[in-house]
Amino acid sequence: MDGSNCELSVMSGCFYLDHVGDVLLTRNQHGLSWKCLDSSDCEGTTCLGIGSWENTETEIKFSDIYAVEFDSYGLVHSPKSGLGHAKECFRKRSLTTQQMYRFTVHGFQTSPKEPCLWKLAAFTFGHMDLQTCQSWMDQLNYTFIKELERPRNLLVFVHPKSGKASGLKIWETVSKIFIRAKVNTKMYRFTVHGFQTSPKEPCLWKLAAFTFGHMDLQTCQSWMDQLNYTFIKELERPRNLLVFVHPKSGKASGLKIWETVSKIFIRAKVNTKVIVTERAGHAFDVMASIQNKELHSYDGIIAVGGDGFFNEVLNGYLLSRLKVPLPPSPSDSFTTVQSRGSSSVPESGDAVHESDQKEHFPLLHDSVQEVMNFRTVNGSCQGTEDPDHPFSGERPRFGLIPAGSTDAIVICTTGARDPVTSALHIILGRKLFLDAMQVVRWKTTPTSAIEPCIRYAASFAGYGFYGDVVSESEKYRWMGPKRYDYVGTKVFLKHRQR
Repeated sequence: MDGSNCELSVMSGCFYLDHVGDVLLTRNQHGLSWKCLDSSDCEGTTCLGIGSWENTETEIKFSDIYAVEFDSYGLVHSPKSGLGHAKECFRKRSLTTQQMYRFTVHGFQTSPKEPCLWKLAAFTFGHMDLQTCQSWMDQLNYTFIKELERPRNLLVFVHPKSGKASGLKIWETVSKIFIRAKVNTKMYRFTVHGFQTSPKEPCLWKLAAFTFGHMDLQTCQSWMDQLNYTFIKELERPRNLLVFVHPKSGKASGLKIWETVSKIFIRAKVNTKVIVTERAGHAFDVMASIQNKELHSYDGIIAVGGDGFFNEVLNGYLLSRLKVPLPPSPSDSFTTVQSRGSSSVPESGDAVHESDQKEHFPLLHDSVQEVMNFRTVNGSCQGTEDPDHPFSGERPRFGLIPAGSTDAIVICTTGARDPVTSALHIILGRKLFLDAMQVVRWKTTPTSAIEPCIRYAASFAGYGFYGDVVSESEKYRWMGPKRYDYVGTKVFLKHRQR
C-alpha cells in the first residue's frame, strides 16, 4: 500500500472509551468517529462488554485535534451511568481488566452559547493490546505531521506585568497545551542589550533589549562570538572599575540606585569593585592611600552620589598624586609690591613688556606669571607627577552616577539627571574633558603660619554666603534638595541681623 492509498484508507477497531464504555473507533479522511457498542457486539473481542453512555460526542475532526499522546498502562473508568453493570462485567472478566494500554486524543469543542470560545476536550481510548494502541498512535501522528501549516517551533515572549500581572500565570497554563502538541517553544537565544533615546528628551537614554532565537546552538554561539569580538576591539570601553557608593547621598538612595544600575554593568561584563562609604571622608582616605599599582588595574573610578561626593573622590586622587606649582603666597605678593613701590603702576623708567602674560596678570612679575601659567596648549598640565603615577601619559577617567540633591555635574555633562543614562555613558566609554580648578588657602587664621590648604573642584567652588549655606545644610540632609531653600533663607535672614 503506497502513501496515497494509506492516506485514503479507513481504520476501525474496538476500543474502550474512558467514562463511556465500549466503542467501535473509526478513522476516515476527515477525522475520528466512534459508535457505541452493546455487550452483544463485544463477543469474541477484547472489549469489556460494558454498555456505553449514549449522551456523548461521537466524532472529532482532524482539524480540531491538536495532540495525540500515549498514556501507557493504567486504569480505565466506568461509564457515568450503568455503573452496576460495569462492576458486574469487571467481576466476570477479572479485576485486572480495569487496566489497559491507553492513548488520548486532545482537541477542542466550541461553546454552544459562544461559538468563538473554544474549550479543551480529551478522549482517552483503551485497549488490551499494546501494539494496537501504538499502531493507532503512529497513524494519527503521521496525519498531523503532513499538515505543514501547523507550527513546530515558536519564540514566545511573556510580559509578566501585563494586565493584572498575570502574564506568567497564563503562560504556565497554556504552555501545557503546546507541550502536548509537541510544539517546541524553547530555542537557543541571545539578547542584544542597548539603549534608545527618548523622543521628547534626547539626553535621556532608555534600556532596550532585542532577543534573537535559533534552533541551532552553533549558529547562536557564532553570532555571540562575532559580536563580543567587536566590543573587545573597542579599547575605550572599560573592563574594570572602582566604584564608591555614598549610602546617605541625596535622599539616602545611593545603595538603591547602585543596585539598579549594577545589573547593567554585569550584563556588559564590566568588573566592579564596590566600596560603600561608612563615614565622611572615607572615599578621600581610600583614594589617598590606595597604591598606584592597584589603581592602575582599574580603567576608571566611579562615584555613586552627589557633586560633593564626586569632589571628595577627586580630591583624594589629586592631592596625593598631582604636584603643580602654587600661586604666590601673601608674603610673595607683598614682597613683590614693596620691591616695585607702593603703586602697581610702572614708573617711567620701567620697561613695558607687551606679552600676553602681562595683559592677563598686570600685577605679577614674570617669575610668578611663569609659575601660574602651567597649562599647555593641548590642555595638559605641566605639573610633576609621581614616577609610578597610575595614569602616566594619559588622563584619569572618572564617572559619576547621580544620587545627590542637585547633581549639577551630571546635568552639565550628560544632560540628564538619570542614573541609567550615566551608567550607559560609562559602560560605552563615552567621555568628555572636564577642567578642575585649584583653590589654595594660605592662612587659616590671621595669626597662623603660611601653610597652603589645597582643594580641587570640578564643577564650582564658593565661599562666604554660599559656603555658609552648604555648611549649614549638612545638618538638614534628611530634607533632601529642599534643604538648600530652607537653609538659604535661614542664613540670609541671619546675615541681615548682623
